[in-house]
Amino acid sequence: MSEKAIDDLVIFMNSMKDWEADFCSAQDEADESDIDISTVKQDYAVKLMEILNLHSLDEGINRERLVDLGSTIPVTYDSSRDVVEPENNSESIFIVKQNAGFKSQFRFFMVFRNPDWVIKKKERLDGSGKWVASSL
Repeated sequence: MSEKAIDDLVIFMNSMKDWEADFCSAQDEADESDIDISTVKQDYAVKLMEILNLHSLDEGINRERLVDLGSTIPVTYDSSRDVVEPENNSESIFIVKQNAGFKSQFRFFMVFRNPDWVIKKKERLDGSGKWVASSL
């Protein structure tokens, strides 16, 4: 297992946790103040794109979250709550098990892009026990 790969995945998860929590809060504040939500969405789309560009490849459905900017409470990513472990002692594939909310399981495929590891793709374990593509 690559410690650097798992560290880089955790950094991504923490960035997404902050983004989701901040975006939900900003949406709530805009709603309460009767402010047009479209400017909030534009600002947070830029922030999300920065995170995705830094931590993932622009492949497959990695960027689909930019379409609707979905975020939830509890947040999807939380490295202090979720279990992150290598799949079958892999250096570049990791399973993330949520311990709150939907309690979903995700599989992340990482690739090395000097000097960092980035996410090539993410999959979600569906109800029938099959891995299916999932956006970041």
